[in-house]
Amino acid sequence: MQSLSPSQDFYASKPDRCEEILAAANELFLSQGYDATSIDDIRQACGFRSKASIYSYFKSKEDVAAALVQKTAHELRDFIHQEIQLIRTTEPLEQFGIIGRAYIRWALEHPQQYCFRFLRSQQKRLLTGSYDCQEDVLAPLYAQIVALIGSLRSAYPIRNLPDEALFTIMLGLVGRAIIDRDEFGDIEMTEKIDHILKMSIAVLMEPPLSE
Repeated sequence: MQSLSPSQDFYASKPDRCEEILAAANELFLSQGYDATSIDDIRQACGFRSKASIYSYFKSKEDVAAALVQKTAHELRDFIHQEIQLIRTTEPLEQFGIIGRAYIRWALEHPQQYCFRFLRSQQKRLLTGSYDCQEDVLAPLYAQIVALIGSLRSAYPIRNLPDEALFTIMLGLVGRAIIDRDEFGDIEMTEKIDHILKMSIAVLMEPPLSE
C-alpha cells in the first residue's frame, strides 16, 4: 500500500479544525466550482480573520483539495474493508454484490465528499491519463475488485472488454448515479443501492440473445 508523505498525512498532524476547513471547502467546490473558489473564500466560510490563520493549516487551495481527496479515500476504504471482513461466501458474484453495496452506500451517505473526489478523478484522467484510485490508498482495494471481475468470467457471460475497462465504466456509472441521486425519487436508501448495483452488474454482463 502506498504511504503518504508527511504533507499528505494531514489528519495525523493537523488540529481538529481541519475537518471544518475541509467540509467548508467541499461545499464551496461543489456549489460554485473548484476554479471559482479561492483560499480566501474558504477562509471566510470558516470564520478565520486573516489568511495567515488558514495558512497554518493548508498552504493553498490545491493542498485543501488534495487533503479532501485523501480523507475521502481513507474513509471509503475503511468502510468497505469492514464489510469485506464480514464476507463468508466464496461465490464471486455474491462477493461483488457485498462490496458493491458497501461502496454505493458510503457514496450515498457522503455524497458531497464522494462527488468531489469523483469529479477530481475524472479531471485528472483527462489531463494525465490516470485515476487517483490507481495511486492512492484505494489502489489495493480497486485491484481486488478488478481481480474479482476476472474471476467472474469462468461462470458468467462477462462482456468481452478488459476487466479494468469494465471497472472504470462501472465507476463512471456509480459516480453519475450519486450526482443524480435525487432523480431516483422518494425511495428508501436500500432501494437506491439495489438500483445502482443492478445497473453496475448490467455493465458487466453480456445482454441475452434476442429470440
